[in-house]
Amino acid sequence: MDASNLSPAIPFLIELANSNQDIKIRRDAIFCLGTGRTNDNIKVKVQPQLKKWLDSKDTGIKSAACLLAADYPELIPASKRIELLKEKNSEIRDAATLFVAVTQIADEQ
Repeated sequence: MDASNLSPAIPFLIELANSNQDIKIRRDAIFCLGTGRTNDNIKVKVQPQLKKWLDSKDTGIKSAACLLAADYPELIPASKRIELLKEKNSEIRDAATLFVAVTQIADEQ
């Protein structure tokens, strides 16, 4: 994906993800921020939001944030990765497993 085409939409997608819209719309907005690779333009705007999304009580938001985190693994400390891998909810666990597998940075504990 050519992330330069995404740049104008980033603030809108972040605003949408943090809105009171339907959870599916919010989740999809987070998915849309992922490009499958690190992009510094997106990273600087997503970084302040990612922790909040990973701490969300909503399964859809948290699992979408796990997948987005695969683009920016350096933003997620090992302790948070382990916490996500131990989640009771299988959707979040599966997303965290994919995040760790894709980035290959799981720490042994």
